[in-house]
Amino acid sequence: MLNTMKVSIIIPAYNVAPFITHTLSSLKTDDDIEHEIIVINDGSTDQTASVISEYIENSTQNIKFINQINSGVSAARNAGINAAIGEFIIFLDGDDFVENGYISELYTAAINNSCEIVTCMYNHIWENGEKVSKNFDKYMKMPNLFTWEQFLQTFLYNTTMINTGSLLFKLSIIKDNNLRFDETMTHCEDHKFFVDCFIKANKVYHIKKILYNYLQRSGSLTHNAKPIAYTDTVVFYFNLLKDTRFKQFVSEKTEQIVSIYSIPQAIEYLLRYFIITDKQDLFNQYFSEFKARKYFINRSITLKISIPFKMRLYSLYIAFFTSCYKKRIKRLFGR
Repeated sequence: MLNTMKVSIIIPAYNVAPFITHTLSSLKTDDDIEHEIIVINDGSTDQTASVISEYIENSTQNIKFINQINSGVSAARNAGINAAIGEFIIFLDGDDFVENGYISELYTAAINNSCEIVTCMYNHIWENGEKVSKNFDKYMKMPNLFTWEQFLQTFLYNTTMINTGSLLFKLSIIKDNNLRFDETMTHCEDHKFFVDCFIKANKVYHIKKILYNYLQRSGSLTHNAKPIAYTDTVVFYFNLLKDTRFKQFVSEKTEQIVSIYSIPQAIEYLLRYFIITDKQDLFNQYFSEFKARKYFINRSITLKISIPFKMRLYSLYIAFFTSCYKKRIKRLFGR
């Protein structure tokens, strides 16, 4: 029997009972493209499973429902990949929602431009519905069509809007190359998956339109990011430079971007976290972990950090240790 399924939408759901109905109903307006929705309940401890079941009973949408023990978002997404039969695949979160035409515009752009990956712009939205202020001008000035390495470079430079729900992938590049989300990673697993997919693609198309809404809520994993998340980001970029498969496919320029920009910026974000939260003990803990894992003393990696970045990092170091020194003086003298 000929498979006519165009798009599979994978939605991992963990304790999203107040949000999952909105996520699913936002996909109802996009019936032009034949699609399936695969919801994976990742061992939720609230009413998520029953809310989804009730929604499916009263819906005409093509929804598959998978229950699994709590195994993490990567395992849930991988279960969705294994069950998917669409020509293309999208990964949404269980608390996000989409604009009218989300599926059809992503799919049509892929077909019309013979691309394996399509990306769109998106809003950050608070739980109260308020949009996070953001300047979209630089994204509107981006070209529409990229080679896979050109787009990888914009990703590494952090000059493009990338989020799991803003991307459509051709399912064959994932299944044919046995690409999956790394279930051993607790943070940055999506970045690793993106890079793996970019390398296996030929072209990427960028839609200069907001089609997706990324919810920022206080109880989400991303919003409550701990310093280990920033640490893992630094580790991820260091590992890229050590990854022989990555080095096999990318140009020297792409390697230099990781060294000159991506790693220093990740270190900067880590330092800013400790300055803002003023957590000296945690800084000592994570710096010790870095030393133990030899990410700063690996002789096979030479970072070519630009002078402006060096200045920013040095100023952050000074700001952090000045803050720590002031706290110590206050403890000693009670001021």
